[in-house]
Order: sequence, then structure tokens, then C-alpha cells
Amino acid sequence: MSNPLLDMLGARRILPAAALIAMALAPSPAGGAQAADVIVSDNFYMPETLTVQAGSTVLWEQQGDLPHDITADDDSWSSHPACAPFIPGSCMADGDTYSRAFPETGTFGYHCTLHGTPGNGMAGTVRVVEPGFVFPTEVLDLRTSTNGDTLRVLGAASFGGVASLEVGTDPTGDGAQGYPAVLGFDLVKASIGQPDPRTGDLSFLIDAADLPPTGGVPEMAWYHWDFGVELGEQTLSGFIIRGRMTNATRETRVPSFFLDECGDSSCADTTAHPLEAVMDGEANRITITVPSSLLEQLLAASPGGAVIRTTGDVAFPNGVGVMAVPSNSALGPTSDSLNVSGTYTIGEREIGVGIAPAGGTPAFDAPAVVAEDGSFEASLDVSGLAPGAYDVSVEACFGTNCATRSVAVTL
Repeated sequence: MSNPLLDMLGARRILPAAALIAMALAPSPAGGAQAADVIVSDNFYMPETLTVQAGSTVLWEQQGDLPHDITADDDSWSSHPACAPFIPGSCMADGDTYSRAFPETGTFGYHCTLHGTPGNGMAGTVRVVEPGFVFPTEVLDLRTSTNGDTLRVLGAASFGGVASLEVGTDPTGDGAQGYPAVLGFDLVKASIGQPDPRTGDLSFLIDAADLPPTGGVPEMAWYHWDFGVELGEQTLSGFIIRGRMTNATRETRVPSFFLDECGDSSCADTTAHPLEAVMDGEANRITITVPSSLLEQLLAASPGGAVIRTTGDVAFPNGVGVMAVPSNSALGPTSDSLNVSGTYTIGEREIGVGIAPAGGTPAFDAPAVVAEDGSFEASLDVSGLAPGAYDVSVEACFGTNCATRSVAVTL
């Protein structure tokens, strides 16, 4: 699956740094070329069901030896309208691609006119959801095989995201020392979200009242947000997200957001890492994305399960969690801060397996080994179980986003 970019409705990209962080599906390849969302093979589409955000363009790539096409179930569009009945050269051949934009939400079925019919045979579905939709976790496949006293459990899961968690609030309209909200100082809310378990990227959301709908934020506004991070019983170095809406010289209105690493006593911009950010003036929200690779670098370990605390004790002046500070000396040192509380646990992909008598409730206490593509494998010792009918169940979770599936077996 490909990864639709973080393009909220009405959102405007505000930082031309590295490539925009994707929020929904799998990553696009380097160089900007779109990877195939759906592989056309003999005689199936992979994946059979694809979920994308409204406004996405889906790319199919033919990798089979036989001729195929991609035709809407209602015949409203087709990759090769003359494919059926088969005429040499009129269908997709190996290496051919077809793309189509899906601007509206809905479920769109399609099939190969040579090897399928609507909903049967070589058929597929594109599900189009609203931007920001949190994808559900799904257990796509579950199979078992027995070898003596060992029950082998195999399957595949698609892990969904976790809704953003509000970690900072402030009354609307209080501004900074009475300055109008239009100056960009009236912070309202801060949240952390991880909608895409496939990338592991985090989204840090700052809501501010009355941001200009054009995407232009006053150049006086600075934003800071400081964190402490814990992994297990280990307290790790924190970091600060800071940004302003113009460059340092103000010669051009180029927004800049960075992540600064923090040591035991200070947070130095000498370790600044450029970040991507999107401002949605209609939603009054700034979304800053921290790549999982950067998190792993900071933690020197996989970030899954780490706890982020939005506190003021990570070598940051005044103990403020989030604030906007005007850089215009005529206004003086003003700020608007949020009341920060709570923690955010970075989601991780986990699958537990259990077995119980048919109709019983299993305990998902046997961990499965999960591959990067979502496939998983586990082994259960069934030597102590009496012969009979059982249910083998799995629970796949990304954070709190979980799904279960069972299959009947006879021992």
C-alpha cells in the first residue's frame, strides 16, 4: 500500500524540508515516484481491499503474465475499455500501470472483465475515507497446522492508528497579556497522535485561535513544546519542538520547525533536526511530524512503548509546556502557555494468541512474532489439552486499536 501524504482538507504545506510525512498507509519510494498501491497479478489484486484518504490517487501495476484490466463494477471507468472480449494489445500487459483519483469518500468496487465479475473472482475494492480517519486494526488471515504436540498459528494483520491524545489545554480568548488572538499567541490545545503504525511517525498538534485561513502566521509568533521521555524504567533525554513562521532574518516568510535534543542540563539548537509542518487555517491547527527514525535515534531503541511526558522540567525556562512568544521587542516578553498534563504512550504492534474450548474465552498470553508486512507466526504447546473442539484466537493491537479473530480446530 502507498502512503497518502498528510494533506488535510484546506491544509497548506508550510515547511519545504524533507519529504512530507505520510499518515495513512505504507511509504512512497525515494525520488518522489509513487509506488504501486495495488499489484495486478494472475488472477487477483493485492491487496484486495485498499483504504485511502479522499483526494488520493491510486496506482495499479500489472505484474502478471496474463492480460488483465481494471473496470469499475458500475462500468463508470475502466483502465482498458476494449479488453473484453480479449483482443491482443487491448489489455494491461506486464509492467503497465493505471492510476485514478478518488476525490470523494465511498466504497468503489472493481474487477477484471476477463477473470472476474463484480465481487467475485478477480475483484477488488477501494475504500475512500475522510482525511484524518483513524484506520482500524484488522486480522486479515488466520490459519493453523498441527505437528505432534505443537499447534502452529499463522496469519496476517493490518494495524490501524491511534486517535490523538489531548495533553494541554487553555481557555479560548485569553491571548498573551491581552494581545489579540490574531497575533498568533492565543494557544488553545496541544495533542499528540500516531495515526500510522506502518511508519511509526508521531504528530504533534498545536491548536491556536484565529489562525489566518490563508496559512500566513504572524512572524512574531514562536512556538515551543518540551518533553521528557521514558522507556520502561529508564528516563531518557528529552527534546523540544520549536518553530517560528519566518526565517531568522525575516527576509523571506519561510516557516521553520525543529526538534532540539536535550541533555541533562540543557537543550541545544546545535542538535536541531528540521521537521515538517502543516498549518490548516480553517481548523486553526498546526501539525508537526516527528519521523520514527528520529525518535529511534533519540532513544537509541525502538520507540514502541515509550512514554512521552509533556512537562516543563527538561531544561526549559519557566517550566512552560507550550508557548508562543513574540520576537518583536516593542511588544515586550509576552507569552501564552498551556496547562500541560498527562502522558502519551507511543503505540507498538503486538499480537497475542490463545486457545480455549469451543465457545470459551481465550487468554491472549502467547506472543506472536510479527513481521514488518503484518504477517505473524506463533507456536502453542497443546500437549496438555484433551481431544476435542477448540477455538484458536488472536488479538492484534496497535496501542489501544485492537481486533480479534478466531478459527475452529479439532485436536
